[in-house]
Amino acid sequence: MVPHLFYGLFLWGNMLLQKIGETVTKKPLAIVVGVNVITILMVAQLALNPQDGTVSQSSFLPDNEAISALEDIGDKFVTEYPVDILVYSNNNDILTSDAFVEILEIEIALIENELVANNSLTSSNPSTDIVAIPNYLAPFVEGDASDLPQLKDIYADKTDHRQRKSFTCWSRNQHPWRI
Repeated sequence: MVPHLFYGLFLWGNMLLQKIGETVTKKPLAIVVGVNVITILMVAQLALNPQDGTVSQSSFLPDNEAISALEDIGDKFVTEYPVDILVYSNNNDILTSDAFVEILEIEIALIENELVANNSLTSSNPSTDIVAIPNYLAPFVEGDASDLPQLKDIYADKTDHRQRKSFTCWSRNQHPWRI
């Protein structure tokens, strides 16, 4: 009995969709106007009678003791803390070879520090959690960001003019052979 009921509903739905399709093809302008009128009425209804309350996570979640406890724990005990180390230069130019070498020395020291490495998001490869300009510019100076000592040696041999040119190239997203 049940399979026949589903088949009957399927046929009825199929016939209904065919009727709607025929109406749309016969009077497309009337359908578009009708849909636009309904849309305007719905927007006007929302504008004239807005919803009560605020739209926030606290108004959406039910007032439950377990949910309140989870929110308090999430607010008070953060699982990760971002650390920003800002590097500045005495001559106000961070795009020098010396500055890049210093940045890479800081990065190497952080990676070699067991406390930092074990508590990074990816403790197996903590260098992926560090964002530094010399790493981004590595392809433009024919270096590899995964080999920091080698990259440090490359930057130590570059002139400041070449550093600025690499940065300009990187910021314009050009290819390294156009430097």
